[in-house]
Amino acid sequence: MIIHITTRTRGEVTIIGISGSLTRSQGVGVLCEKTWELVLAGARSLLIDMAGLSAIDCFGMGDLISALTTIRGAGGDIKLLNVGAPIKKMFQVTRLDTVLEIYEDESRAVKSFGSHQPAVAEQAPSECFVG
Repeated sequence: MIIHITTRTRGEVTIIGISGSLTRSQGVGVLCEKTWELVLAGARSLLIDMAGLSAIDCFGMGDLISALTTIRGAGGDIKLLNVGAPIKKMFQVTRLDTVLEIYEDESRAVKSFGSHQPAVAEQAPSECFVG
């Protein structure tokens, strides 16, 4: 299944919906590219809805980390929503669950960003790198 990404906003939070597989053979790099595009458009609070994500491998994890580096370099943050059990287990094994906040409820996730946009970093965000 090819990766499909949608975006919508709720207040100052941009919600990125992912469906398909975020793997080396299908869609790796797409998440970081979308993050870069959103950062350039001024987004700083990103919530990634993984309800439709069927698989992620180490290359997909690298794409997620690149997206996180990009948004944090711009003074923002990424949080995750609706992470399925197998993918959540992968986050626990790699300890990414200690770096990224994971939510099951969209309203709580959106509120967790607070009522203000994070401050914009003084330097430009780093470009995406997926190797």
